[in-house]
Amino acid sequence: MMRSSIIFAGLYLLLALFAAWRVLAPASRCWTLVRPAIFVIVRIVTFGVRAIQANGNENKNYFITEQV
Repeated sequence: MMRSSIIFAGLYLLLALFAAWRVLAPASRCWTLVRPAIFVIVRIVTFGVRAIQANGNENKNYFITEQV
């Protein structure tokens, strides 16, 4: 489970970098991607928390963080 969470977090990180490039580059500026970029950042954090939990760190705070 930890390996798949890290893989998906990496893939979502690539999407976040693409969205940042689209917003910051003047030639391809697209503000429509701001909300999906926020979603992608939240998914990266979620997969990071899942990877921590899969490593054997059973902490109630991590569980609450993932559920929120």
